[in-house]
Amino acid sequence: MPSVQQMIGYPPKLLTVDGETYRVGFNDQDAKGRLEEIINAVVWDKVYTEADRMKNGERHIKRTEQLFADGYYATMGDGWKKMVLSPSGVFVFFLSLMQEHQPDMTLETATELFQSDPVRCAHAIAAVAPDFFKAVLRQMGVPEEEIEKATPDIAKALEALMTPEPATAPTS
Repeated sequence: MPSVQQMIGYPPKLLTVDGETYRVGFNDQDAKGRLEEIINAVVWDKVYTEADRMKNGERHIKRTEQLFADGYYATMGDGWKKMVLSPSGVFVFFLSLMQEHQPDMTLETATELFQSDPVRCAHAIAAVAPDFFKAVLRQMGVPEEEIEKATPDIAKALEALMTPEPATAPTS
């Protein structure tokens, strides 16, 4: 059973980079939705940019609409996992954890912040990420015993996420 602290997402992890202090955390009620919305925005930005360059851009947009309708980019869907576990996924995930306390932060700013001190930023993410993913699974209705069984897999996925190849921000 989650603690009250986990339920409300406090106290957030403090992160200091270049003399600035940030709060890194999440609200259980919003954990799943915030990351999913950021992924959706990144995907659509890329799709619209690609469609503008294509002869049949409308067809590209329709295919993507169908992927969304089919749940491909829904939390824990194949597209969602592909995005989160990609080399640039760390920036998307980092942004979702930063926006709880810095709501106006952009993906560009989160990426720049992470790249300016990846060790500290990765440490901050690692401090809150296990509880984040457990909260997401709870929101999806996964029983506690299944969440505990999944914990080693969550840790392995997070380790891969936190040690990406030289990563670049998602671009259009």
